[in-house]
Amino acid sequence: MNRSVEGFPHEDTVLKQARHRWRAVFWIALAVFGLVASQRVVLGETAGSPLQAILTQGQSIQPAVSLPEPKIGGTGEGCPAGSFKPLFKAGCAKPSADSNLPANDRQPMKFEAIQISKSIAFLQATGTITKDTPAEFGRFMATDAARMSSDLNLHSPGGDLPAAMELGRAIRKARLNTLIERSIVLEGAMRIYRYKDPVCASACAYAFLGGVSRSYSVDARYSLNRPAAPDETAKYLEEMGIDPRLQQAASSVAAKDDVLAVPTALGKEWRVVFDASGLTTFAVEVRNGKTVATFNFTDRGHKLGGMLFCEQGQRAMAIVDLEDSVHPVLRIMNEFPAEFAANGRKIDGTATYVGRTDRSPALVMFHLPSLDARSFSGSGLVLKRLTNPQLPGGTDRGLLDALSWGDAESAFLFRIAADNGERALPALFRDCL
Repeated sequence: MNRSVEGFPHEDTVLKQARHRWRAVFWIALAVFGLVASQRVVLGETAGSPLQAILTQGQSIQPAVSLPEPKIGGTGEGCPAGSFKPLFKAGCAKPSADSNLPANDRQPMKFEAIQISKSIAFLQATGTITKDTPAEFGRFMATDAARMSSDLNLHSPGGDLPAAMELGRAIRKARLNTLIERSIVLEGAMRIYRYKDPVCASACAYAFLGGVSRSYSVDARYSLNRPAAPDETAKYLEEMGIDPRLQQAASSVAAKDDVLAVPTALGKEWRVVFDASGLTTFAVEVRNGKTVATFNFTDRGHKLGGMLFCEQGQRAMAIVDLEDSVHPVLRIMNEFPAEFAANGRKIDGTATYVGRTDRSPALVMFHLPSLDARSFSGSGLVLKRLTNPQLPGGTDRGLLDALSWGDAESAFLFRIAADNGERALPALFRDCL
């Protein structure tokens, strides 16, 4: 049975932890119980309350709250007024004059591509959703800048609900991942400031659900108002693959101007928080007398192919670079150490890059002696680390090379989860050592 992208409620913590070593800007590990702070509670959690009836036994939620006034800007980390401390860099810098992101998030939403390193970039959406926002998004997605990333960071106090649902559908059609983050571009090359309290509230909460994969940290606020058009929002939530308990909980908000803040734990259960990366199904077939398992998956917008097989008695996995997305820095790999995790198990092996030819696309070949049919169940097989034994140490050049390698490694890390692995793969691995 194929897994539905919208219906598989799994968040892969191991993969996010591996990426977080190099992507501390926006791949933030989801907390177990994240509560929104600095907001007024106006609905209690008594056993007989409408909201408590929606929750399963033992759960809790930060209930209906009022949103604080949005922040227009300010200083950061001791910098003078009007300037900010760049992420990972020394000194202070002013916002870039070339950026079109609004400083006041009550202004109409704008979209921008932000690059923080040679291979790491994201898309930022900041401001209030208006009737013109879906068209603004369409114009942005037609630009070259929009192709820099498949990750869309949202920061918005809300806005027009029908436009937000239209925006969410456009985000889903574009196959983007959504996160709740707010960054601004600063003067200088690849300098950004990341705010500590991003918000996606009211109408924005519905646009956020358009993401193929969706996440937010404990510092972020994900909040909904009581639905003004319950039939339309219920239809939209079903279309996006969200648990109907989200609407039931939002409908329990008593006051018109209050909102429901959803912690990450319930966000996972209700499929607000969701990771679709790497979900696939194996197709087992016989090629040239050998049993192989083929598959395709998507990771952060990149389409990759794959094959599992025995090569001279060794268990092997080839990841096919269908879009030429493997960073050039990684293309020197020749039996470099590779570390995977599979449901609490460590799987060691080697990685070799094989370049494109006239007859075949480029691929990364992994030899993994302890790979088995169970490796792809549950959270799946997660590439955790690629080690470059050729990196020099103790010099400035060595440090720069290490940072460049880590950057490229982070961009390639992936997971593969298949619901039919335990059924389909035993025959394939039977002849392997």
